[in-house]
Amino acid sequence: MPLNDTTRTYPRTMRAAFGMSPEDAQAIFCYRRPLYERILIWLLFRFGWALVLLAVFLLSGCADDLQAHADVQADLADAIHQAAKGGIHE
Repeated sequence: MPLNDTTRTYPRTMRAAFGMSPEDAQAIFCYRRPLYERILIWLLFRFGWALVLLAVFLLSGCADDLQAHADVQADLADAIHQAAKGGIHE
């Protein structure tokens, strides 16, 4: 504890040492996060696994593969339709 320059004594109480008594001090555990932040954290803990799966799905190129598969299926259906009509001539 530092020496008081005015009185040349060491502080003998908490108020003298730190400027406040323990009853005056605000404890850190009294702080409560804002509602929007608590809801966001709850949602991340609740549905974080889905966000991870979505990120893996989008970043790995699986969405492009699904679109390519859909295009191939559409071409196949068109070819079958044309063959049924007799549109393919050699």
